[in-house]
Amino acid sequence: MAVKNCVSVMKCSPSVYVNCPAYQQKKNCFEVEWTPCCSKNRQLCPSCPVYVAIMEVEKTKKHVIIYTPLHRIEGDIHIPAGLRLIDALNASEKPFFAMTDVKVYPPSGDEPLLETPFLAISKDNIIAIVSD
Repeated sequence: MAVKNCVSVMKCSPSVYVNCPAYQQKKNCFEVEWTPCCSKNRQLCPSCPVYVAIMEVEKTKKHVIIYTPLHRIEGDIHIPAGLRLIDALNASEKPFFAMTDVKVYPPSGDEPLLETPFLAISKDNIIAIVSD
């Protein structure tokens, strides 16, 4: 994972960042035991502007139809830009796909059982994926 310049994100003064263990070790703040701004509270990481900047990855939206043993799911899937759908499917570190604008149908039928703005689907439940 690349280290972004947290100094530019947080606007820290030199007196703060030169003493920061993450800065000294050239690591991300959430990868070290203690940092001045985090103080070990890792539950706050997802709302931290540095964490968000580091974890931000450009995504590509693809419309897909996913078949599971019990449902047909239609919606948009979000995968890292430049990555093929099959590569995202085979990435073992991410067990779920995020989907938006989702309609869930019975295996054969045209009336949706559910319409939702967001759905996280386990890759383990996917039998087949069709994409435009």
